[in-house]
Amino acid sequence: MRLETYGIDISDEGVKIAKQISPDSTIIAGNGENLWLPDEFVDYITCIGALEHFLDIERGVNEMVRVAKPDATLCIVVPNANFIYWRLKRSKGTEQQDINETLMSLNRWKNIFTKAGLEVLGVYHDTWLARKIGKLALALLPIRLTYQFVFVLKKNKKNETTDN
Repeated sequence: MRLETYGIDISDEGVKIAKQISPDSTIIAGNGENLWLPDEFVDYITCIGALEHFLDIERGVNEMVRVAKPDATLCIVVPNANFIYWRLKRSKGTEQQDINETLMSLNRWKNIFTKAGLEVLGVYHDTWLARKIGKLALALLPIRLTYQFVFVLKKNKKNETTDN
């Protein structure tokens, strides 16, 4: 079985780098709110460190749902507005604030995904933080205070329509 992979990046430079790393992938420049793929086309979707930069987050999530097959799995990594370090430091988020970055709480992200017809299978810590604070500290940190959320999602079968 041959794996076919597709990608999109807003910047030409990002596309160039991605094509160097994955030369057999189809990767285009564009925005995630307007995917070129047909309906129910992909088995897996990853969106890591990008959704918070979309100009229309809900539209971007709806596009992912549109192109996902009914049994597709999605992995979406997004930042947490309530990250404990930012709260203690009284920071408004990452150093990427100048390039449109929307930070939300765990519940707000969950609401966006469920509203789009996704079922949350799990929410996990981004393990990058373990390298900074240690695995034990990460294990003790409540998920609502973590740096980024790793969402594992599926299309919600209750929201699917049938042609019967």
